[in-house]
Amino acid sequence: MKNVTFVTDLKARASWGVTGNNRIPNDSQFSLLGISNYSLNNASITGYAPVGFQNRDLGWEQTGSFNYGLDFSVLNNRLQVSADYYTKQTKDLLYQVPLSSLTGYTRTYINIGEVFNRGVELSLNSRNLVGAFEWTTSFNASYNMNRVEKLDYENTPVPTGQSPGGFVSLLQVGLPISSYYLYDAIGVYQTQAEVDSEPKLSNTRVGDIKYRDVNGDGKITDADRTIMGNPSPKYIFGITNFFRYKSFDLNVLINAQQGGMLYSLIGRSIDRPGMGYLYNHAANWTNRWKSEAEPGDGKTPSITAQNSSLLDSRWLYSSDYLRIKNITLGYNLPRSRFYSNARFYVVLENPYIWHSYTGGFSPEALQSGGFDNGSYPQARTYTIGFNLAL
Repeated sequence: MKNVTFVTDLKARASWGVTGNNRIPNDSQFSLLGISNYSLNNASITGYAPVGFQNRDLGWEQTGSFNYGLDFSVLNNRLQVSADYYTKQTKDLLYQVPLSSLTGYTRTYINIGEVFNRGVELSLNSRNLVGAFEWTTSFNASYNMNRVEKLDYENTPVPTGQSPGGFVSLLQVGLPISSYYLYDAIGVYQTQAEVDSEPKLSNTRVGDIKYRDVNGDGKITDADRTIMGNPSPKYIFGITNFFRYKSFDLNVLINAQQGGMLYSLIGRSIDRPGMGYLYNHAANWTNRWKSEAEPGDGKTPSITAQNSSLLDSRWLYSSDYLRIKNITLGYNLPRSRFYSNARFYVVLENPYIWHSYTGGFSPEALQSGGFDNGSYPQARTYTIGFNLAL
């Protein structure tokens, strides 16, 4: 390619490898003892009791991955591109699963199955302007799809995302990890005629939440819980723009994600009808069902709704967001015989985020199991600094 001056650099890549993972609590394979009190001669005595059972078969989780990549740059390195396509097959997945209490324990770690991941990663670096005024851009984007391919015990689904009201997600063959398993709330029973004629829970009243009859049997039961998305975003983006003019420089970092869901347990805890109308409540309750003459917005039930304790889709939100992550403005002082470098700078961390999440503080509040249980948002931080090198 000696005569192809347009292309500065070109390289194709391919790789394969296997990595192991044992990131579970230490000694999970052993039958350990924990402190347990018991009564002796009308007094509480501290003793020890087993807190788990031994699993001699517990082993490392293994992930085999293929990666195919292409790197190239054009216009004398003014534009550099790196693209990768990968697949990952995880075997002997390490996971904590629920147990029947008849065993004396409730959960344990096992090697439970296989998970497949496939994705694309793209990175671009460009020198947009050169000279007295410089402008460079770095952009990256990634896409990932994951799917459970095998589970032990004849592919029996595994409940995950344990919450005070039960589990909100599960592992199931053919679905992404921790897919949400919920009742699908589709509105409010507006009239007694609707209650009498449509599928419902027992003891349903006018003003209660209406759920979708998934299996079509004419009634609402636990069998009508259905898959409603998963917590893993499909796309993750990041872009950095750097500007320089004489002694001033400005760096702006923005990141975003799209395609994931988030279940708000903290929103459910403070937003259920059972909290009562006399106490502080979310603004949507102003438009609640009050009577057939005042049906509200059709989504918010009566303040005395009977089925408010169910884990349903009313607290399932999109976790999409766009965040300005960092803004740094700096000024480099002219060199002097007293120092080799001096720089003033101002940094603003997390100045703003755009999102539609109203179930908590931030859509970045994802916790293990796919829910938000009241995580703090990232702090907005202002920093003024001075660097001096003698």
